[in-house]
Amino acid sequence: MLIRDHGPGWPEIVRDHLGEPFVTTRPGGVGLGLYFAYQLTETIGGTLELDAAEGGGAIARMVLPVARESAGGGAR
Repeated sequence: MLIRDHGPGWPEIVRDHLGEPFVTTRPGGVGLGLYFAYQLTETIGGTLELDAAEGGGAIARMVLPVARESAGGGAR
């Protein structure tokens, strides 16, 4: 999944501390949104990357593993 915006981009502190809790640049923010997204993605074997978009803005790229059918024949 790829999400892109045309804003000012990722602040350096956010990129440098991805995956750490309580990192925020928002007044009154608690810094848990990207932390939870990162932890969930990593827990299920995926990756979350933050990049700068060409021409300005920010990109968040989440790569998740493909689900495999279980040996028991799938969900019931």
